[in-house]
Amino acid sequence: MQRTSSKRKKLIFQDLTLLRLIAFLFFIILYGYLTYERNKLWDNEYTLWQHTIAKSPNKPKGHTYLGIAYAKDKRYKEAYEEFQHALRLAPGDVEVRYNFGVLYAEKNEPDRAIIEFEAAIRLRPDLPDAYIGLASIYMEKGSYKQAAPLLEAALKIRPDRADILTKLGLTLAMSGEVDHAETIFKRALDKTPDNAGLLTNLGNLELVKGNPKDAIYYYKMALQINPEEPESLYNIALALEGLGKRDDAIRYYETFISLNPDGYGEAIGSAKERLKWLKGL
Repeated sequence: MQRTSSKRKKLIFQDLTLLRLIAFLFFIILYGYLTYERNKLWDNEYTLWQHTIAKSPNKPKGHTYLGIAYAKDKRYKEAYEEFQHALRLAPGDVEVRYNFGVLYAEKNEPDRAIIEFEAAIRLRPDLPDAYIGLASIYMEKGSYKQAAPLLEAALKIRPDRADILTKLGLTLAMSGEVDHAETIFKRALDKTPDNAGLLTNLGNLELVKGNPKDAIYYYKMALQINPEEPESLYNIALALEGLGKRDDAIRYYETFISLNPDGYGEAIGSAKERLKWLKGL
């Protein structure tokens, strides 16, 4: 899946508006993060839950988690049937409603996912993951101002969770609230200091603010943790190019291209174009 526009990348040091620039910088990180978070929800083997159902067929938990296992394998019809079975056994089960929301989100049915996450919140207002799930749908829709208060609500319930802070920071950044986003990212970084993605995000914010030297500082820190972090490799090359450091920019572009990271086809194409220009080819 193509993640960003090569046109946007080539224009990054020209006349992009702040919001367009933020959208460029955070697009890949944001959607990669959403996918990662969703996949973490479904990491159980379905055979375990088939055994559980055989022992306790009238309890909803086995059906719920068998549904999760099916969903992990993209067996959505079977997942739906198991969730429905669980709901018949326990109509007010918040876990079933929440997982229906995750299922619909995975199937790219955001409106139905919203209904289920909202139902989960009504059933249990202190469930942070329901707020996070609903916020993630709004983030994917581009409705960042609707997502932010949901994440703030989740954060009140679980102020210790760096993942909530990270999502909130991304939402604020995409809304153009750069200073607030920076504060939130730094709070998340205090909890997870070795998080290369957060360091990359902070670098992106510095680049947006017109501070390429500070951006490079964060990108280098991210690359010390993960030398193959694609956003840092690509964006540090852009920052160095903007500072006129041609040879260093070439080196990072070449490293980025050599890694050939999945999902970055247009970015790789853009990097190749920049290399040709920098080398005078």
